Amino acid sequence: MPFIGFKASESMVKKLDEVAKRKGVGRSELIRDLIRNNLDTTDDFSNWKVYAWNLFGINNDQLRYAMGTSETAEEFFSIISKWSKNIKIYIIPSTENVKIKFSRDNKDLIISEARILGKVKVIASIIEKLDSEIAAEFTI
Repeated sequence: MPFIGFKASESMVKKLDEVAKRKGVGRSELIRDLIRNNLDTTDDFSNWKVYAWNLFGINNDQLRYAMGTSETAEEFFSIISKWSKNIKIYIIPSTENVKIKFSRDNKDLIISEARILGKVKVIASIIEKLDSEIAAEFTI
């Protein structure tokens, strides 16, 4: 198994150890989760942030706040739901997938994505699917 390393200050290592202990995981597992959930590993260019601004009527500061504050995709969409002007957002509990229900103009759309993907990948995928579905409504 390959290793990835980085330099960290002693105070950062202490903070990582505190968080790992509080969550009941090892430091390595905590760091793996942080990287997996907060690194955009999409292979191709994506406008998912622009789609989010337009779909939900939010600004970049709100999007960055939701990304930085949330630990999961469900938390992200829960935060966005408070600001969304155009689409109502509902979280559907599921252990296997992230399931989000979007309501607009008396139409409901449920989009789901595998939970095993990182947070950013799940959010981007769901927003791209939502944008695609809404665009398809207007295609003749």
